[in-house]
Amino acid sequence: MILAHKDNNGNVQSLQDHSFNVATKAREDANVIDQGDILFLLGLYHDLGKANQEFQDKLLLHPNKHVD
Repeated sequence: MILAHKDNNGNVQSLQDHSFNVATKAREDANVIDQGDILFLLGLYHDLGKANQEFQDKLLLHPNKHVD
């Protein structure tokens, strides 16, 4: 599983779940200005870089490591 978040208690959120949740919230907020679909797509892709192995290593093994 590719992760997006891990808290201090060890709870994790998958990148898939995180991206879908962000996309859904973005769509809801942007429907007011009739831009829900485009914001849904942007929400899906906004954290795609977290799939990078360096970020996954940071998340799981080296929490203080800086990853661009």
